Parts: sequence; C-alpha cells; structure tokens
Amino acid sequence: MKELKNQIIYKDISFSKAENEISTKLEKIQAFQSEIKELEMKYFLAQKDLSEMDSLRRELALSRQNVELKNVDLDLKEDELSEKKGELMRLRDELTSTRIELMDKKEELMQMRDNLSSVQKTLSEKETVLQEINACLAEQILKTSSESEMLGGISSLEKGNEITSLKTTLELPYSLFF
Repeated sequence: MKELKNQIIYKDISFSKAENEISTKLEKIQAFQSEIKELEMKYFLAQKDLSEMDSLRRELALSRQNVELKNVDLDLKEDELSEKKGELMRLRDELTSTRIELMDKKEELMQMRDNLSSVQKTLSEKETVLQEINACLAEQILKTSSESEMLGGISSLEKGNEITSLKTTLELPYSLFF
C-alpha cells in the first residue's frame, strides 16, 4: 500500500506538473493568440496602408499625366502666342509703312493744294487783266465803230471779229488756258 500511495503521490505530482505545464502552455497559447490577433490587426492596417499607398500612387500618376498634358498645352499656347506676336510685329511694320506712305501722300496733297492755290491766284490775276483788256478793247471798238459809222459803214475790223462780241469775251478767259 505504501507503494500504491507512492504511486498515487507520484501520479498526483505528475498530474500537477502536467496541469502546470498545460496551464503554462495554455497561457502561451493565449499569449500567441493575442499576438496573432495583434499581428492580424497590424497586417490589416498594413494592407489598408498599402491600399492607400496604391491609391496615392495612381493619383500621383494621374497628376503627373495631367501636368504633362498641361505642359504640352502650355507649349502649344506658347507657340501660338509666338506666332501671334510675329503676326502682330508684321502688322505693326505694315501699319508703320502705311502711315509713312499716308504722310507722304498728305505732303503731296498739301503741295498740290499749294500749287492749286497758286494757279487759282494766277488765274484770278489773269482774269482781272483779261477783263481790263476786254474793257479797253470794247472801248476801242466802240470808238472805232462810231468813227466808221461816221465814215459810212461797218469797218473791216468788226467784220468777222469775235472780240467785239460780249458773250465771247466772258467765255474767253477760261478757254485760253484749257
């Protein structure tokens, strides 16, 4: 019986050791399960971060494409502006040239106006002289015709002479020059 008691004590001790080992292993299992849950949470958060990073990478790639497209658009607009600047410069040069031509034409017209004024003044002076000459001629004709009437008829000067006609003398000043 002693042996049986020893065996029972031995088995109790073994059972206690086994319970302690099981308890220790259960604690380790629970610690591992907690660690697994923590690692799963970290894995989930890391997956979420990776997903967010992928989303940010795609967004960055789209932003880069947009920037590249805008750069191309800006380059095109710069070329367009350069062309328009060239066209404006050409138009400015044409405008300057046209302005110079117009100034030259204006000078010509002013010179022509001055010349026309001089010609009109000269014509006016000549018309005055012609009127004076016509008046003198008319007097002379009247004198001559009254002398020839006294002598008996039309003088040879009056016959076919257009100067004696008043109508002819009024038209004559301008017809002499044109």
